[in-house]
Amino acid sequence: MYIRKIYKKYIHHHIEKIKWFNILLIFIIFLKNNSLPKKTNLNIVHIVINVLLIIFCICILFNTKIWKKCFIFLQESTRELNNIIVPKKIDSLKTTAIVIIITILLSLILWVLDNFLMHLISWII
Repeated sequence: MYIRKIYKKYIHHHIEKIKWFNILLIFIIFLKNNSLPKKTNLNIVHIVINVLLIIFCICILFNTKIWKKCFIFLQESTRELNNIIVPKKIDSLKTTAIVIIITILLSLILWVLDNFLMHLISWII
């Protein structure tokens, strides 16, 4: 049973390598096809071949493990983004006002404390 799991994992790993090799090979063929000198009557044939190569490459890409993980990540991200609640303008203004007021109060408290300590130290010295 354990050997069967290892064998399946080994086979799946090599299948993934073969898929990525095929994607790379199709991409090279695509580049080579575009670098060939084009005659005007074969232009449509080149376009059709390029479109078919791209479609085939995308089909292989969608069947790889990395793409499946990326797709799951994108689904979870969009699900989490749908859960975000954007605060209303009034709530944002209230929160901003509270932060500004607290900042001013703390700066005043620290200023008074600093002056008090400065006068206390100058009195001691």
